[in-house]
Amino acid sequence: MSTGTIGLITYQAPHLKTEQVFHRIVDRGLDLRFYAIPFAPRKARSPLLDHRPDQASAASPRELALRHGIPYKACASDLEIDGSCDLYLVLGAGILSAGCVAGKRILNAHPGIIPAVRGLDAFKWAVLEGRPLGNTLHFIDAGVDAGEIVSVVATPVYASDTPATLARRHY
Repeated sequence: MSTGTIGLITYQAPHLKTEQVFHRIVDRGLDLRFYAIPFAPRKARSPLLDHRPDQASAASPRELALRHGIPYKACASDLEIDGSCDLYLVLGAGILSAGCVAGKRILNAHPGIIPAVRGLDAFKWAVLEGRPLGNTLHFIDAGVDAGEIVSVVATPVYASDTPATLARRHY
């Protein structure tokens, strides 16, 4: 069964989640393409808990593409992500524009259980508000973290967890 062409949406910078997901799928005989959008560095923060690994400690998507002979397109904005793929996976991106999303099937893995927990720091909000922890695979639509849900996987919580062990398991 053919899955068609899969577009991998990521940043034009080293990104750990991109590298990790890519290595899990690259040898499956899929027709892959990278679409890399600009990365705007964020102001350095000093959080009480680093709930995800340093995303910059990774190979660049361009390097991954070259190493594996996969097409790579550096896009000036998400509007340059063409509609030529059957499915797109978000590996690293901010909120995609309505123009980018229109007419495309785009899957996103969100680090919270939608609709209960939305936004970038979903793990921390779930813990702070006493909500269930988990990750949601969903199709992106015009809303933020609001598209059709494909799957929800709960993150188990154990009495012996520390904030760090729970954050690592959730990631």
